[in-house]
Amino acid sequence: MTGKLLALFLLVGLTVVHAEDWPTYRHDNRRSGVSAEQLPAQLKETWVYKSPIPPQTAWSGPAKWDAYSGNKDLQSMRNFDPAFFVTSVGKDVYFGSSVDNAVHCLDAETGKERWVFFTDSAVRFPPAAAHGKLYFGSDDGHAYCIDAKSAKEIWRYRPILDKRHTPSNGKLISLWPCRTGVLIEGNLAYFGASMLPWETSYLCAVDAKTGKPEGTGCFETSQTKVTLQGALLASSDSLYVPQGRAAPLVFEKATGKRRGSIPDAGGTYCLLTEDDQLISGPHNQKAKDKVLRVADGGKRSHLLTFQGTNRMLVNKRYAYLHQGENLTALDRISYVSLQGEKRELLSQQAKIAKQMKSRQKAQASKAAIYLASSADLQAEQQKLLGKLEAIAKELKTKEKDQSLKEEDPEKTNPSPSPDLKAEQKQLLARQAVLAKELKSREQDRAWKAEHAELGKRVQRITASLPKSFKWKTHCEHPIGFAMGGNTLYVGGDGIVKAYNASNGEQQWSAKIEGKGYGLAISNGRLLVSTDKGYIHCFK
Repeated sequence: MTGKLLALFLLVGLTVVHAEDWPTYRHDNRRSGVSAEQLPAQLKETWVYKSPIPPQTAWSGPAKWDAYSGNKDLQSMRNFDPAFFVTSVGKDVYFGSSVDNAVHCLDAETGKERWVFFTDSAVRFPPAAAHGKLYFGSDDGHAYCIDAKSAKEIWRYRPILDKRHTPSNGKLISLWPCRTGVLIEGNLAYFGASMLPWETSYLCAVDAKTGKPEGTGCFETSQTKVTLQGALLASSDSLYVPQGRAAPLVFEKATGKRRGSIPDAGGTYCLLTEDDQLISGPHNQKAKDKVLRVADGGKRSHLLTFQGTNRMLVNKRYAYLHQGENLTALDRISYVSLQGEKRELLSQQAKIAKQMKSRQKAQASKAAIYLASSADLQAEQQKLLGKLEAIAKELKTKEKDQSLKEEDPEKTNPSPSPDLKAEQKQLLARQAVLAKELKSREQDRAWKAEHAELGKRVQRITASLPKSFKWKTHCEHPIGFAMGGNTLYVGGDGIVKAYNASNGEQQWSAKIEGKGYGLAISNGRLLVSTDKGYIHCFK
């Protein structure tokens, strides 16, 4: 009996992980969507919250025409609030509402509403929970701090006194809505106020206790020709701000000074890995396919592109992504290394190809010599050497005769001769041309050999890339994506599924109402938010 109990204890110990909160949008300030909490393999629905009206997104859909950029038939402007994303701490579940302009608190055990805090416009991101308080932004232009238990307002702050409003998707909102959420690190609250690129935008860091931009690390910076919309992300020293179709921006976290943007990137789905790789998508401006791009967040340089992909999770060594109709586990360290080597080799190939093309173009005007064989050029070179030797000999004789004449002017002058030095100069010039051409041809052969060798190395790397994939399994296209412990949770249209992260085996599934955009794992629960205004709780 003791042995059986011990075995049972060990089995339980392998499957139970200490419960965790989900205190901010997508779990943490890197927006990883990853929690260490391991839920049971089989879950049951315990309650469902339903909003009377589905979420009312900030932007209604794809833009037919963007007057600012001059582009047509674009992706949805900034798709960041299709559902009531949740945060959860202890026995409370919180979400911001674009329907009734409020933050709601639900009982995590029953789904019943505890309280509602109203603002003057839509709240598009869930509040961040810290210090027993909730922090969030509203389309009314304010960032708020309220007590997490009583919903009592502690402070509100807006960086600009201008009270102008504008119609936006059926609502009247501030020209400077807070659509970045509020990011809390230590005693600072970070957020942005922005909408239109031709209006000044603001990036702020205020004291989390007082809501004032005063004290160590606080700032209030104005930004031009940008639109800060999408959840803020933070590394140890930088803030990353999505812009929708435009490239994400990078700022110094200590000062708010702009460092630049991430090239070849875009979208509001952004996450930052522990080694500061920024994953974002879909691509900016005219891209229509589902594409995720990986960039070095520090150096702001492009690393990888994943076509047909709109969701990705990174947990330590492995990345989990959806491509085509497959859910895939990828050894990202190996894959990034191989792709980096491949990219460098292709760059070298391109450089050599450019050099060869440039030489071909330069020789096009010298068709005679360019078309001649190397053997013919070498034969001509030998003939020139013979002529030059003969001229040199004759010039030596002439110089000797001239010397004798100077010694004895009475002697008869030698008979006139052609201008040997002029002929010698012409022959030497031709010899130089031939030597240069033959040397260039040696370089051509070296380039061709190097180009071919680089091509072989690229082929070997390409053949090795599939080895970086740990497993691949069939899966409907994910809409929402989260990870708890060793389990991947995928939200789809009318369904949510769970997969074993070690082998890709499906473990569990359940029906939901709508498309499962938002997934959160907290204190033994899986919370799924849909575009129809439902929040499903599984335990």
